[in-house]
Amino acid sequence: MGRVGRKQEVITHLTTYYSDLTDDAAGRIYDEATNLYHESLTYTNFNLLLERDEKIISALVTIIIFEIDLDKLKGLHGQIMMFILFSYKTIAPTYVFVQAIGHYVQDDGDVIQSTKLLRIILDSLYDYVNKSKIDSLNSHSHLFKSFNRNLNLLEQQRKEMLEDVKKQEEAKKFIESDVEAEIKKIMFIDYLPHNILYHLCKYLSIIDIINLSKTCKQLYILTENDNYFWMMLIKNHFGFKLYKRYVHEIFYNEKNSDYVLYRTNKDKEKFEKYFEINKLFLVCITWVFNMLNCKDSIDGYLAYKSLMKQKKHPRTNDLRMSLTIEEVFDYYLKRNNYLTKENILQISFYKLIYFYLIELKRLLAVNLFGIHLHCSKDHLNCINRLYPKQEDDLTSSIGRCVRLYTVRPQFLFGIRGKFKSIWPGIYEIICRIKLDKNEEYLTFYNEYCSRAPGSEKNVQCYFYALAGHGLDCECNGKKMNFNWFESKYLLYGNQNWFNETMGKIKVFELSDIYFGFQIKNEYCYRNILLDYVQLNIVE
Repeated sequence: MGRVGRKQEVITHLTTYYSDLTDDAAGRIYDEATNLYHESLTYTNFNLLLERDEKIISALVTIIIFEIDLDKLKGLHGQIMMFILFSYKTIAPTYVFVQAIGHYVQDDGDVIQSTKLLRIILDSLYDYVNKSKIDSLNSHSHLFKSFNRNLNLLEQQRKEMLEDVKKQEEAKKFIESDVEAEIKKIMFIDYLPHNILYHLCKYLSIIDIINLSKTCKQLYILTENDNYFWMMLIKNHFGFKLYKRYVHEIFYNEKNSDYVLYRTNKDKEKFEKYFEINKLFLVCITWVFNMLNCKDSIDGYLAYKSLMKQKKHPRTNDLRMSLTIEEVFDYYLKRNNYLTKENILQISFYKLIYFYLIELKRLLAVNLFGIHLHCSKDHLNCINRLYPKQEDDLTSSIGRCVRLYTVRPQFLFGIRGKFKSIWPGIYEIICRIKLDKNEEYLTFYNEYCSRAPGSEKNVQCYFYALAGHGLDCECNGKKMNFNWFESKYLLYGNQNWFNETMGKIKVFELSDIYFGFQIKNEYCYRNILLDYVQLNIVE
């Protein structure tokens, strides 16, 4: 029986038992049960099945009968069937199961196959009763009556077959060629269960998966249109936390209200009014407002003020991560000119999620903006922006990097950037850096320290990041101080790059993430070379 025939068989069983169920509704239940069938083969705890609707479970037991490996006596299919029959809270799955067995035996017409099926079921039943230590089977006596009735039917069919010499010869040939036929079957991908393909793809890179989809039509359909395939890849490649976040959580959460995030029109007017009054003063001498690019846009300032207000006067601790399907589509439509609102719907939605998760979220230092604060009287000649000092370095990711340093004690140099359209989640912020002691300024540094001995350890670095609709991440001089610099320099020298984790940042809704990195020390002696800043999604 082909898959179309099998689907119709399941629909018939469902509509027979559930009289109020239409064929279309039963068809949808079949599709859900098919996904559950593949998913259940990966379960280590069958109790998850008890949470599913009884109609889906009824369809599942019928699908298992069609998919069961008749040459494997103690397979996973039998364990799942027995668990459902003895553990599910309603009788419906058991009834549908009994009816499906009867139809299989009567309609299949193959005595050998039908006998194998009943033998597997009885063997699975025996194992389950022993392992579960079930004392009485009175409540399931109808099962044994059904088995007995089907065995009698098979015996009658067997006698009829023996009366026909031709059928005897066919049966003999079947038995003799059974092994050979099975070997031939496994050579065709059509006979390979999907759960095996899912498992194999677990070890493939995305390039390998794309190449695999080009090998044949079945694999193309599997990798292009099968949502379950991409769901399993997300789970296998990124773990259960990210699987739960991006498959079962953020698309079903409601967005945080403007009230919760201090983003009502009243809040916005208040923040904008204060900003306009103090704009020149704030932008000139406040490093964080330069980092948020407040001179050109007020968005970063509003995000900062909203966050500070939330920290001081939290209106709720129940801040949920939320993302809409429309935002996902819009994210890709803006990034890919070949996609349209029509053809993007042909792509598996979970494939889009998978591609976002594997996407490298990295900004090169040479593409960032520099900040150099210098405030003058009446703000007439204030300098608060310049291009960062770039240097050639063949060991960096692209052969060039940026040097962070301080020109004079009262001047503060840094670098700023922005990650655009980051999805909700928890991200780890990584900076690839290298430390350097600039010998050109050593003499001036020593002279200064001789006059002010306490300044020898006056080294401070500061990293700050802020999500437009989320929290912030701060790594200040308490961590990145003189001891941090010297210990890292002792470990890596001035030739080796290393990754420094600045912390984690939480994003609640689709956001831009602003960040800045600066160093403050005397006479340019201690410097930091920056290669890139990267976001790694962790939850």
